[in-house]
Amino acid sequence: MLKLSDILDISTKVSTKIKKVMRDNKIDINSVTGMGASGTPTHLVDSIAEKVILKELERLSESPTILSEEAGTIEGKDDYYVIIDPIDGTTNALSDIPFYSTSIAVGKDDLLGIEKGVVRNHILA
Repeated sequence: MLKLSDILDISTKVSTKIKKVMRDNKIDINSVTGMGASGTPTHLVDSIAEKVILKELERLSESPTILSEEAGTIEGKDDYYVIIDPIDGTTNALSDIPFYSTSIAVGKDDLLGIEKGVVRNHILA
């Protein structure tokens, strides 16, 4: 299962990547790439953040079942869940309002079994 340090590391990598993309502004991060599993538009910035998270989980050799606002459910082999909102506050991020985050929670069995999470710079453990 992911450790709290893994969650913090993944969140930092997402932040670094998004800041770099926004700073370089070589692509239109506001462009809509599709509809998320939640029924809301997925913007390029959301897609980039989700790819970073999925890549990091793969790098850590983790295979949880993932529930993402963008991709929906991605079945895994491990016996725990990772719930993610790659960019929680997409509208703020796209408007250059610095109040957005990456939300990641980890738990067993179901959504009621959340054991660790990082939300709004407050660590739940």
